[in-house]
Amino acid sequence: MQVFVCMMLLSALHTALPFVVRESGSPKVLYLLMVPLGITQALLNPSLHKLIASWSPVNERTRVHNSIYAGQNAGKMVSSLTSAFIVTSVLGWHWVFWSNAILCGAFGLLWIANVSDSPAVDPRISGAERDHIRLSVYADAGAPSAEEHPSFFSLPWRDIVASVPFWAIVVNHFAYDWGSQTAASWVPQWLNQALDFDLKEAGLRAMLPQLASFIVVVLSGPLALRVLERRIVSVTTLRKAFQAMGLLIPGGLLLLLCWLDNITRDAALGLVVASVACGGLTYSGHHVNHIDLSPTYAPILYGATNTVANVASIVSPIVNGWLLGSLDRPDPASWHKVFLLSAVVQCVGGVVWLVAASGRKQPWG
Repeated sequence: MQVFVCMMLLSALHTALPFVVRESGSPKVLYLLMVPLGITQALLNPSLHKLIASWSPVNERTRVHNSIYAGQNAGKMVSSLTSAFIVTSVLGWHWVFWSNAILCGAFGLLWIANVSDSPAVDPRISGAERDHIRLSVYADAGAPSAEEHPSFFSLPWRDIVASVPFWAIVVNHFAYDWGSQTAASWVPQWLNQALDFDLKEAGLRAMLPQLASFIVVVLSGPLALRVLERRIVSVTTLRKAFQAMGLLIPGGLLLLLCWLDNITRDAALGLVVASVACGGLTYSGHHVNHIDLSPTYAPILYGATNTVANVASIVSPIVNGWLLGSLDRPDPASWHKVFLLSAVVQCVGGVVWLVAASGRKQPWG
């Protein structure tokens, strides 16, 4: 139900936005309307985490999680491509928002017609399947259920704040967002200014890192499922391996980019694509780890770590802009500083993860 409400709110806000802009003629009104739009989007991922926690047996958790969030990433890529086409067509910029409104509304209706919040209330599954999911998610006797809705004040906040694995997620969520925000915000400009791709070519090539990351997210889910089904490693080892590779390898590739002199532009682009692609492995690490620690409180844990991670999304463009100095034509050394900082942040996150992370359900969870 939470996802349905979010989709309907997004549909209504996207529908209203062009009318508000046209009638008011003031950018301040547009900024005000973006506030509820951002709040609604912020509620969506915790709602999805709660759904994944309620429906996914432990071994299948990563595959289900990655399939859902890969679709989210694909939507961003498709939206970027189609929006440019719509703006330059006879439809005009209004239809960028109205097309989103139609899609959100349609998917919301499909969602409410076919998806239940939990196995306990789904009329389509058998009792045996319902029991299998519940026993897999809540193996502990007397464990709380994801169908329960604990109040904000009833949460074990003291235990959560004192939890080392929780803080490992906080640090790594921040580190991942810093790296992904740097790639999303600055790679197109870097391609244009440092590698001399024209703007159109830079825009198309800037999609390559996101496409590569999407593929990695999709493929890593079934890989994690197979590893856990064959009991090759524990959930903790799996999470540590994927997250470490998803931060340390990208960090190392960015350091290599800064270190190499006279590198060809295709090779430089290849290093950035490989770096962002490997970052997709973190979806099998920190991004799903909230559900490992506590299926019951997963949406609240995600909301907490995502709040801290959004600080990276706010601060990194400011810091990177300062490092670049003149945005008209930064010198190569300035771009090296941007990539070096991103590499350091990601490597620190990876080390913290290897030391502090856990894939086990916590006593307070």
